[in-house]
Amino acid sequence: MRDHSSSIETNNSPGHFRWIVCALLFFATTINYMDRQLLSLLKPILDQHPNPVDFPL
Repeated sequence: MRDHSSSIETNNSPGHFRWIVCALLFFATTINYMDRQLLSLLKPILDQHPNPVDFPL
């Protein structure tokens, strides 16, 4: 029978952790890019309303 403890230990290896960090950086960059694109699409609409929130300061 094979010992599966070695395959469990490889999940905690530095290489595995590096890929998790790379994936998190990729998703953060993707969300940032999507946010910038959405704001650029909404800019003409937002420019039509000089003060979108009217409340006393």
